[in-house]
Amino acid sequence: MEEKHEQSAVDQPAAASLIRHGSALSLLTLLSRILGLLREMVKASLLGTSALSDAFSVAFMLPNLFRRLFAEGSMPSLLFPRSRNTCWKMTAPKTASFFPAFLPFLLFL
Repeated sequence: MEEKHEQSAVDQPAAASLIRHGSALSLLTLLSRILGLLREMVKASLLGTSALSDAFSVAFMLPNLFRRLFAEGSMPSLLFPRSRNTCWKMTAPKTASFFPAFLPFLLFL
């Protein structure tokens, strides 16, 4: 009987910690969304719907897109196993010509 009581006492601080950390994460996410809304409202009031506004939006979008593609590992995890399997099936001269053609494509992405 005492073992169950001790085990539940240990679980209660862990559950409270989980709720506290989850709440903090939720509040910070809400704050981030509100700040993003404020940024868009300021952009709309200052720039309107002009080409300058579109350029500003693209300038914010491109770094985030590249971060998602390259820094978080989605592109390398897709391309490297595929290129390795392709190279194993090729002869040596074909492999030597594959990489100079493949590298600019990879750098472009």
